[in-house]
Amino acid sequence: SSTFTPTFPNTQDWDNMLSLGTNYTDVENNPGTAATSPNYMIDDIDPSTNGVPILTLSSPLLLYGQTAELRVVFPEPVTSVLPNTSIASFSSAANINLDNATGSLTTAMSPIGNGTTWRGTFTPTNNMEVDNNTITLDASWTDQVGNPGTSVTTSNFKVDTKRPTVSSFTFSVTDNTTFTNSDNIPFPALKPGDNATLTLVFSEVVTNFSSDDNITADNVSLATMTSTDNNITWTGIFTPTDNISEFNNTLTLASGYTDIASNTGTGTSAKWSFDNLTSNYVIDTGAAAVSSFSPANNVCIPITDNITVTFDFPMFIYSITTSTSDTYC
Repeated sequence: SSTFTPTFPNTQDWDNMLSLGTNYTDVENNPGTAATSPNYMIDDIDPSTNGVPILTLSSPLLLYGQTAELRVVFPEPVTSVLPNTSIASFSSAANINLDNATGSLTTAMSPIGNGTTWRGTFTPTNNMEVDNNTITLDASWTDQVGNPGTSVTTSNFKVDTKRPTVSSFTFSVTDNTTFTNSDNIPFPALKPGDNATLTLVFSEVVTNFSSDDNITADNVSLATMTSTDNNITWTGIFTPTDNISEFNNTLTLASGYTDIASNTGTGTSAKWSFDNLTSNYVIDTGAAAVSSFSPANNVCIPITDNITVTFDFPMFIYSITTSTSDTYC
């Protein structure tokens, strides 16, 4: 046996072997055979000598539903485990520091090609607004023979995953007209000459909002809604369509609006301001009409038979009178 010392300093060579020639013999002068050692590496160069790693995130702003690629380019190849050992050279869990980042690596860092470039997927935390975020590669990584690495940090990036929502979406009938159903439950109602005010309050300033494009209004005409507080609170007047008798009507906000950062909001239905629970409103702008009559008109019936009149809309019972005087065929 013998000990050999590699060439130092500042030596880096990935391809090295020891070769045994054939010019040796045994004690009986039989010639030997050639042999070659496994490949070995010589590297006494600190990775920082070749440059520092480059750590980048693919986007400076992350919104709701978005992800970004985290990429690190090392000055020389690294590996997940040092050869012939169980010692980690580089891994997301051990070397990527997310203490100042609002999110997590949802895809671990993996190598591309020879192991110089690694990449993973960063996913921001939902419902957060944080302006100052960075990700750091700690100096705990090593090159392929265990030489220590250097630390580097990404540029600052912003996380805004808080979607705009509706704080309040209510309507109130100007004349306080109501309709009470058979279960004695009142509903807001619009009769001829009535109108109502629709008020919409968002959780933050919104853009891309238009009452024409974002609100569906059943059987009413909604005037263009306007805002006087920098696009947070919006108001508008709506009036019922003429000659309509309809129980189930709603005002619905679609999800096409966005906040300043371009996060898309969510939709909802307007509530009656009286109880903040009822979404439906009643419209009755048509005159009462008889939809069916039994028996047929101008037909004599026995005194014991019933007469049934069906109207096209619920009637106020005290507005209907009958005559009890004798009638002759």
